[in-house]
Amino acid sequence: MSETALSLLDVHKTYHLGRTSLEVLRGVHKAWPTNAVVQYHLGWVLVKTGKKAEGMELLKKAAASDRPDASELAKKAIAEFT
Repeated sequence: MSETALSLLDVHKTYHLGRTSLEVLRGVHKAWPTNAVVQYHLGWVLVKTGKKAEGMELLKKAAASDRPDASELAKKAIAEFT
């Protein structure tokens, strides 16, 4: 993954949750739809912006991935949001 894509994944940490961060993360997800790290970040923002069903679906995919970092974070988020 490029350095630019990695920096975009931190959007929800550095900016107010809202339309801009969601749009940026959707663009990153479009480029890397099966990337568990992207799924986690987009899922988290979707849940926080009121799109819980869509966000939880992505979090569950990330939790089931073989990426321990994304999987662990997604599992924690699922527990927090349910």
